[in-house]
Amino acid sequence: MERKLGINGVGNTGGSILVLMADAMSKGGHIPDVAVIHDIGRDAAQIVSEVNSGCYGLPPILLRREDERTIAIDTLKIAVAPPAGLQSMIDWSRYGVWGVIEATGAILERAENERSHIETGRAQQVVITAPSANASAKTIVYGFNEQGLQPTDTVVDNGSCSSRACAHVLKAFLDDGHAFEGISLDILHPKTQRKRHEMLEQARRGKLGAEDLVVAKRGSGSQKVLQKLFGDRLPFIQAEAIETPTLDVSRCRMAIAFRGALTKAQVHDALTRASRDGILRMQQTPPTFQHIQNDPTNSVVLEDGIMQLSSTVWSIPMMFDNRYASANAALKLTEHIAALSAGE
Repeated sequence: MERKLGINGVGNTGGSILVLMADAMSKGGHIPDVAVIHDIGRDAAQIVSEVNSGCYGLPPILLRREDERTIAIDTLKIAVAPPAGLQSMIDWSRYGVWGVIEATGAILERAENERSHIETGRAQQVVITAPSANASAKTIVYGFNEQGLQPTDTVVDNGSCSSRACAHVLKAFLDDGHAFEGISLDILHPKTQRKRHEMLEQARRGKLGAEDLVVAKRGSGSQKVLQKLFGDRLPFIQAEAIETPTLDVSRCRMAIAFRGALTKAQVHDALTRASRDGILRMQQTPPTFQHIQNDPTNSVVLEDGIMQLSSTVWSIPMMFDNRYASANAALKLTEHIAALSAGE
């Protein structure tokens, strides 16, 4: 019997999960049994309107609003829980929910609230779609380290979009016996859909200058995620991310300083082994942002952009869908944990 899931937050990632489900249903594929969704700022009508408008990518099967508290994707009906606010979680057990996909982003600022889904909401499992602020939460990157899951790991986070791509590359070099002196990440991230709308509205009102709209610097969660995944095998990581109001595609250039010289053939062989169907691929011709957008399964290493900066330093560019990749990974991870707990 399939375990029922709940989605908390129908923004970028939560909305994209609904689009991915509609896409799978249109192709006759498997979809998870999502019983209920909860969002403090959207009711059933707003969720249907936003998803059908293409705000999160146009679904091949349009959502329907059955009534004030129910939406439908073809034959699947999903309850929309009344908003409970950030501080008080809904009772997930009321809807028969086993696991919650936590996709609000806001909860990350309150690490102690992550377990509220279990302690108050009576769910049994929580998968957070972004890096957690809670150091005790295990980071599981699907396709990389899900084998390390334990029955006690009831709250896990799904890493970050850039760390999911970088992790496979770094592991391939380590598996070949190449040690690192240091790693530098320069990441270009899109602002979330909501942030873009807010900034554009402020700009229209004359409360935001062009320089504020185009670029905003911040730190990167990838640095902490990679350190959690690899520990002392990564002696030094420097990361900086820049947010821009662009398409939902991220770009990352990772410069790796090795402790010994590497040839082009060694780098190429490691990246080839890092490539895994549905997770990471090498692409010779650099794609445009539009080619990567709405691709839920792949991160791309841009082979033509790989540069040797010195005998020991190599620069590797990557691109990945910032929205669907996270949504797809969260769904796969949640279903994987559900299967493990059910002994399948």
